[in-house]
Formats: sequence, C-alpha cells, structure tokens
Amino acid sequence: MPSDVCVGSLYRYALQPPPPPPPRGGGGRQKSSLLTSRSQNMHELACVSGIAAAYRLGAEYREFDGFATDFFAKYLMLSHGVWYSREEKRRRTAKNT
Repeated sequence: MPSDVCVGSLYRYALQPPPPPPPRGGGGRQKSSLLTSRSQNMHELACVSGIAAAYRLGAEYREFDGFATDFFAKYLMLSHGVWYSREEKRRRTAKNT
C-alpha cells in the first residue's frame, strides 16, 4: 500500500457501488439509440440557448415556425426570466419612437 493513500479513502471507495454498465443501443428499424436522441435534444437546447443569449444582448429573433417560437419563448422565460411577447412589444415601441 503506498504511503500517500489514506486508509479512509480506500474504505469509502470499497463502500461505493460499481458504476452501471453503459446503455445498449437499440431497438427499432433504424437502430437509433436513446443516447443519440438525447444528444440531438441537447444540441437543439444548446442552439436555443445561444439564440436566447443573443436576443438578450439585442439581436433580433426572426419567427419562422410556431413551434420554434413557442419553444424559444418558454426557454427565454425559464432561463432568463423575460417574457418574449412583452419584450417584443417593448422593442417595437422603442424602435418606432
């Protein structure tokens, strides 16, 4: 046993359960795995996060789809605490004056 290893840390390590096995890909005709769908969802969330940050810094959000606009508005409210409709109204009035 090396002298720099604490006995308490070995005891804690012995009490921890082993890590779970990695998930198996699977099922379906197209062989899409759960990890692939989760990574795609995380990518979409990362894109919306970047768009929301740019919007908060003053960039314009161009609406192109009702679902995307709704998702963006919900993300903006949950993460930044800003209502998209109120912010758009405020920006329009500031732009016209």
